[in-house]
Amino acid sequence: MYEFKHETERKEKIFKLYQFIFGITVLSTFLYDVFTQPDSFEFPLFRLLIGLVIFFYARKKKAWAVFFLKLLVWMHVVTILLAGLVSIFERFLFN
Repeated sequence: MYEFKHETERKEKIFKLYQFIFGITVLSTFLYDVFTQPDSFEFPLFRLLIGLVIFFYARKKKAWAVFFLKLLVWMHVVTILLAGLVSIFERFLFN
C-alpha cells in the first residue's frame, strides 16, 4: 500500500522518540543500579549490554528489536504512571 511522504516522516519521528526514551531509560537504570548496588557491577553491566544490543538492532529496523524497544518503553511508562498514582493515593489514604 502506498504511503504518503508526511506519513513516513511522522512514523520516523515517532520511532526516533522511542529510541530516545529507550536510551534514557537504559542509561538511567544502569546508573541507578551502579549507585544503589556498588558491590555488584555485573548485573548492571549485563543490563546495559542487552540494552545496547537491542538499540543497535532497532536502529537497523530488525523487527524483534523494534518490538522489544517499544515493549520496554511502554513498560517503563506504565511503571512511572503506576508509581505516580500509588504516591498520590498513599498521600490521600494514609494522612
